[in-house]
Amino acid sequence: MQIKISLKAKDEDIDSIPEVREWLNECSKRITDIFLRIPQHDVMDSMMCNKPLDLSKYIKEG
Repeated sequence: MQIKISLKAKDEDIDSIPEVREWLNECSKRITDIFLRIPQHDVMDSMMCNKPLDLSKYIKEG
């Protein structure tokens, strides 16, 4: 699983700019890493109770 991110500005793809693409790829990797750390039972509990999932406990600083 990998999350993909893209940007548009006034109907223009700005994610084709190499620096922007590199930044977006790094963001995608970090977001994917966070989601892969979430135990499935936490996701299920959140869905069953219809409450937002607190991602702060899965995000490591730095």
